[in-house]
Amino acid sequence: MGATKPKRRGLYRIGTQPAQLEKITLKVEGMTCGGCAIGVKKTLEKQKGVRKADVSFEKGQAIAEVEKGKVKPEELAAKHEGTD
Repeated sequence: MGATKPKRRGLYRIGTQPAQLEKITLKVEGMTCGGCAIGVKKTLEKQKGVRKADVSFEKGQAIAEVEKGKVKPEELAAKHEGTD
């Protein structure tokens, strides 16, 4: 009996093109601490089409890196309004 070769495991991209990304800058009001910025970041990054979010408490803004054409600024703002 010959030795069997182990199967390779992993994730492989099959026939897909990388998504084109764009940055959306949002003004964020009402943040009172760095913890608020973390909450805004988590909320944004949970949204479909958002790849990454950077939030600055000091500047009062968020920059979201999103899949081009899939996310509108007003949708991101609406998702976060009213969350603490």
